[in-house]
Amino acid sequence: MVKLAEFVLTAVGIIWLITHASIFAWFRVAWVRSVPAVLSPLVYCGGCTGFWVGLALGAGGYWPTGRAVIDVLQAGAAAMGVGAAFMGLQLSPFDYEMEKN
Repeated sequence: MVKLAEFVLTAVGIIWLITHASIFAWFRVAWVRSVPAVLSPLVYCGGCTGFWVGLALGAGGYWPTGRAVIDVLQAGAAAMGVGAAFMGLQLSPFDYEMEKN
């Protein structure tokens, strides 16, 4: 149970840093400028970013059940749910439009 709590707290922290923290604004700006327009809003979506953060955490061994492919996918889905619950699935249009230019 402690490992699951550690996973959730780590995922929330990383998701918040990527999607909202001013210290990672440079990353969001670089992302928006370097990927196709359809992918650029992904770093502003808690659920979207959460999936990729969960995959990385699962592959790194933070998911309580192991590192098999199914476990890594479960970690991605769990972090997506956590990101959506804490940050929402909708984009922050103000941030996206401000950092896009």
